[in-house]
Amino acid sequence: MFRVVFKGTLLYLRLQHSASNGEDGQEMEFVWDPVIAANLVFCVIIVALGYIGYRKKHLTLPILVGAAFGLFGISHLLTLLSIKDAILLIPIRGLAYLIVIFALAQFLRTQKGPSSARVP
Repeated sequence: MFRVVFKGTLLYLRLQHSASNGEDGQEMEFVWDPVIAANLVFCVIIVALGYIGYRKKHLTLPILVGAAFGLFGISHLLTLLSIKDAILLIPIRGLAYLIVIFALAQFLRTQKGPSSARVP
């Protein structure tokens, strides 16, 4: 059975599958939260830009930032799939933050002076 429920700005999609032996089956819920969905889209864009930046300039900063946002994107996808288990989400997001911290520390360590960090 497939059911759609609207609550405010959230869209709930519920899929219930009955077991073949007549017992209760499994239920899966997909919660369409526009904020989480937008964050997921932005994460995918940042991952793509990180990959392109790495391929064109051969710098590690873009690929590390892309990897971190890939992990953030995984956590957003899990949230949309109603998998909000803190035991799962905290390590994923924690690792993503650690990757960003490492990437920025690496960047600051390798820069020569204040003029090299300017945006053109």
